[in-house]
Amino acid sequence: MTYSDNDFTLAHGSLFIPDKFNYISGLADAEVSMNKQKTKLCFIGHSHVPGIFVRSADSKIKVPTSSTITIEKKMSYLINVGSVGQPRDHDWRACYCIYANKKRALGFKRLEYDVASASKAILDAKLPSDLASRLKRGS
Repeated sequence: MTYSDNDFTLAHGSLFIPDKFNYISGLADAEVSMNKQKTKLCFIGHSHVPGIFVRSADSKIKVPTSSTITIEKKMSYLINVGSVGQPRDHDWRACYCIYANKKRALGFKRLEYDVASASKAILDAKLPSDLASRLKRGS
């Protein structure tokens, strides 16, 4: 349910009981997951809401105000990469995360796309109509 190497960990949702696909929606959820984190960086998704949680050397967890950060040596990071479909953060654009290992930089990008065509494809596939309308709302 997770993947780790020397540099980072990947998980769909929380690292706490990964097969339960728990959402990380705030500092308390982030802390529970980060307590299981063995690498400096952990990339997650599931909530479709982009965000960064940073644990400092004194174990305090904060949410940076910038969508672009520099990875610091004495910190650990839990990054929700966002969603290229079915957004939940009230922004209809596709969202993705770029991590530049050598530059120790991380940031989010947004990309406009043809929401009308994507919504029509959802309806044509006989999927629930809320999935189509959610694209336009971004929630």
